[in-house]
Amino acid sequence: MPSLLKIAISLAFMAASLSAQAAAQAGPQDQPYGDALKNRTEGKPVVHLFGDSIFRGWALKKFPDEYTEEETEEDLLWPLRSPVSMIRMVSDGGYDVGYGGGSGLPTASTGNVLMGVIHGQIQEGDIAVIEDAGEHGKDPMAFYLLLMDIRVTLCRKDVDVIFANTYDEIEPGWLTYHWGVEDEDTYRWSVPFEGMSMNDAYAKAARAKIADCKDAHLLDVQGLLKNVKQREHVVIHEDGIHPNIAGQWAIALALERKVEEILSERAE
Repeated sequence: MPSLLKIAISLAFMAASLSAQAAAQAGPQDQPYGDALKNRTEGKPVVHLFGDSIFRGWALKKFPDEYTEEETEEDLLWPLRSPVSMIRMVSDGGYDVGYGGGSGLPTASTGNVLMGVIHGQIQEGDIAVIEDAGEHGKDPMAFYLLLMDIRVTLCRKDVDVIFANTYDEIEPGWLTYHWGVEDEDTYRWSVPFEGMSMNDAYAKAARAKIADCKDAHLLDVQGLLKNVKQREHVVIHEDGIHPNIAGQWAIALALERKVEEILSERAE
């Protein structure tokens, strides 16, 4: 288990050296999240989705919070706008779910997660789902320490933690041409850096044992969307980063099943 000193050093290093591109793609908390916190029902957990544009929802090539009221009424695809909206379509209602904004990753592990613990928005029995798919600093070990810091923070509330890794299929030169990205590997999560990828860091953090804390869970988005693609389905937009409707639907269904699995285990 990493020491608190190592985690503190990692936080300082990451904040100083990594880009805040992913944080910029995070958005405000959505209405379902606000409703879930405001109207809590005893015994009914809240599933908090913390992350960047993937959890915010860009399957429709527009963030849900950027829609006008008129657009929400006219767009027939509006019900498919985000992972949260899709999960709510298939959930049996045994829990509430919402997008809680950015996690602070990959530059820090604080942000909305820590504030949610401090202000009581995240409570015992809840489930926190953490993802990041944006630009990173090619330092998987430092990222791993940030993920562990999140686990320690949420352990205070006896919360189940799910880490969702990242799927990408970035065509060489696409990000450079369209976004001006000089090093496209800073957006690739399965490329190893000194023998370890950023997705490996998710798996390592999910497997790690922390005294007096619940085990964490891994939602293998990378493996999931690879399998869907092998069935000749397009799962991602042309940027190679953001899931399209099919990819987002697969993620939402897999996450809903993971949540139900956790709740079933609690009931045993």
